[in-house]
Amino acid sequence: MSTKARKTVLAVSFALVAILASAIPVAAQSSHYSLQMENKTGYDLYKVYFSSVSSGEWGEDQLGPQRIFHDENTFTLTGISPGRYDLMFVDKGGASCVVRNVPIYSNRYLGVSLGWLVDNCEA
Repeated sequence: MSTKARKTVLAVSFALVAILASAIPVAAQSSHYSLQMENKTGYDLYKVYFSSVSSGEWGEDQLGPQRIFHDENTFTLTGISPGRYDLMFVDKGGASCVVRNVPIYSNRYLGVSLGWLVDNCEA
């Protein structure tokens, strides 16, 4: 192979590496995950709120207006950007439990039991 051909192949190789390297952050930024929760509390949950730790706002009930997170059922949030989140669970009587700083950097499963709530709820 001639010197000119080697230089051309080398230049094309570097260009391809640069293109691929610049695409990696875009792929990482577009990653979205799901959080599957299973209610193992022995009680129905009437509201579930989800918020980025930096938001300070709860927004809308993730269950929606006519939905209950029944005991022994699962509920999945989708399209979650990587980060840390706060969760709030509310029972029929309006008592709430806030769990802070839940890391979501991949698809997650949370078994929401009374023991887990006692260990993780804010006082």
